[in-house]
Amino acid sequence: DWLASSNAYNMSFMLSAQLAASSLNVRHMRFSDSQVVDASNVCDSTGYCLGLITIGNVRTLANTSLGSAGGNITISGSDHRESQNLMKNFLDAINNNWLAFAQSEACTVFYPSEEEPGE
Repeated sequence: DWLASSNAYNMSFMLSAQLAASSLNVRHMRFSDSQVVDASNVCDSTGYCLGLITIGNVRTLANTSLGSAGGNITISGSDHRESQNLMKNFLDAINNNWLAFAQSEACTVFYPSEEEPGE
Protein backbone atom coordinates (compact mmCIF):
# COMPACT_ATOMS: atom_id res chain seq x y z
CA ASP A 1 0.00 0.00 0.00
CA TRP A 2 2.80 2.42 0.91
CA LEU A 3 4.52 1.98 -2.46
CA ALA A 4 1.32 2.27 -4.45
CA SER A 5 -0.03 5.28 -2.56
CA SER A 6 3.12 7.43 -2.51
CA ASN A 7 2.87 10.81 -4.21
CA ALA A 8 5.20 13.59 -5.28
CA TYR A 9 3.82 16.42 -3.11
CA ASN A 10 6.89 15.76 -0.98
CA MET A 11 9.39 14.43 -3.56
CA SER A 12 11.33 12.59 -0.85
CA PHE A 13 8.29 10.30 -0.37
CA MET A 14 8.19 9.40 -4.06
CA LEU A 15 11.97 8.95 -4.20
CA SER A 16 11.79 6.72 -1.11
CA ALA A 17 9.12 4.56 -2.74
CA GLN A 18 11.14 4.11 -5.95
CA LEU A 19 14.30 3.46 -3.93
CA ALA A 20 12.49 0.79 -1.90
CA ALA A 21 11.22 -0.90 -5.08
CA SER A 22 14.71 -0.86 -6.63
CA SER A 23 16.14 -2.30 -3.40
CA LEU A 24 13.71 -5.20 -3.66
CA ASN A 25 14.69 -5.71 -7.30
CA VAL A 26 18.39 -5.81 -6.35
CA ARG A 27 17.77 -8.07 -3.36
CA HIS A 28 15.82 -10.55 -5.52
CA MET A 29 18.48 -10.35 -8.27
CA ARG A 30 16.26 -8.84 -10.96
CA PHE A 31 19.18 -6.49 -11.54
CA SER A 32 22.38 -5.53 -9.75
CA ASP A 33 23.94 -2.34 -8.44
CA SER A 34 26.88 -2.78 -10.83
CA GLN A 35 24.62 -2.87 -13.89
CA VAL A 36 25.15 -0.01 -16.32
CA VAL A 37 22.03 1.72 -17.66
CA ASP A 38 21.69 4.14 -20.55
CA ALA A 39 19.84 7.02 -18.89
CA SER A 40 20.60 9.55 -21.62
CA ASN A 41 16.92 10.49 -21.76
CA VAL A 42 16.53 10.93 -17.97
CA CYS A 43 17.07 14.68 -17.61
CA ASP A 44 16.26 17.52 -15.25
CA SER A 45 14.68 20.85 -16.19
CA THR A 46 18.09 22.42 -16.91
CA GLY A 47 18.88 19.77 -19.55
CA TYR A 48 21.34 17.81 -17.40
CA CYS A 49 20.95 14.09 -18.23
CA LEU A 50 22.36 11.10 -16.37
CA GLY A 51 23.86 9.31 -19.39
CA LEU A 52 25.54 5.95 -18.79
CA ILE A 53 25.37 5.27 -15.06
CA THR A 54 25.20 2.31 -12.70
CA ILE A 55 22.09 1.49 -10.73
CA GLY A 56 24.14 1.44 -7.53
CA ASN A 57 25.47 4.93 -8.18
CA VAL A 58 21.96 6.41 -8.35
CA ARG A 59 20.78 4.37 -5.36
CA THR A 60 23.71 5.70 -3.32
CA LEU A 61 23.01 9.27 -4.43
CA ALA A 62 19.34 8.85 -3.50
CA ASN A 63 20.17 7.53 -0.03
CA THR A 64 22.62 10.38 0.52
CA SER A 65 20.08 12.97 -0.62
CA LEU A 66 17.31 11.59 1.57
CA GLY A 67 19.63 11.58 4.60
CA SER A 68 21.01 15.07 4.04
CA ALA A 69 19.83 18.19 5.87
CA GLY A 70 16.47 19.11 4.33
CA GLY A 71 16.45 16.01 2.15
CA ASN A 72 13.41 14.47 3.78
CA ILE A 73 11.04 17.39 3.15
CA THR A 74 11.26 18.33 -0.50
CA ILE A 75 8.06 20.14 -1.30
CA SER A 76 7.87 22.85 -3.98
CA GLY A 77 10.72 25.34 -3.54
CA SER A 78 13.11 22.90 -1.85
CA ASP A 79 16.73 22.97 -3.02
CA HIS A 80 16.71 19.14 -3.15
CA ARG A 81 13.50 18.68 -5.14
CA GLU A 82 14.98 18.89 -8.67
CA SER A 83 17.78 16.36 -8.03
CA GLN A 84 15.41 14.03 -6.16
CA ASN A 85 12.97 14.19 -9.05
CA LEU A 86 15.78 13.21 -11.45
CA MET A 87 16.76 10.23 -9.28
CA LYS A 88 13.10 9.26 -8.82
CA ASN A 89 12.58 9.29 -12.59
CA PHE A 90 15.64 7.08 -13.11
CA LEU A 91 14.58 4.56 -10.44
CA ASP A 92 11.01 4.54 -11.76
CA ALA A 93 12.35 3.82 -15.26
CA ILE A 94 14.55 0.91 -14.15
CA ASN A 95 11.83 -0.51 -11.90
CA ASN A 96 9.51 -0.58 -14.92
CA ASN A 97 12.16 -1.73 -17.41
CA TRP A 98 11.89 1.43 -19.53
CA LEU A 99 15.65 1.94 -20.05
CA ALA A 100 18.32 -0.03 -21.89
CA PHE A 101 20.31 -2.17 -19.47
CA ALA A 102 23.80 -3.47 -20.07
CA GLN A 103 24.37 -7.11 -19.13
CA SER A 104 25.36 -7.55 -15.49
CA GLU A 105 27.91 -10.17 -16.53
CA ALA A 106 30.21 -10.37 -19.52
CA CYS A 107 28.69 -12.01 -22.59
CA THR A 108 30.26 -15.10 -24.10
CA VAL A 109 32.19 -14.35 -27.25
CA PHE A 110 32.22 -16.94 -30.02
CA TYR A 111 35.12 -16.98 -32.44
CA PRO A 112 34.43 -19.27 -35.40
CA SER A 113 37.41 -21.36 -36.42
CA GLU A 114 38.95 -20.43 -39.70
CA GLU A 115 39.07 -23.20 -42.25
CA GLU A 116 42.31 -23.87 -44.04
CA PRO A 117 42.21 -22.90 -47.74
CA GLY A 118 41.09 -25.81 -49.89
CA GLU A 119 39.25 -27.65 -47.11
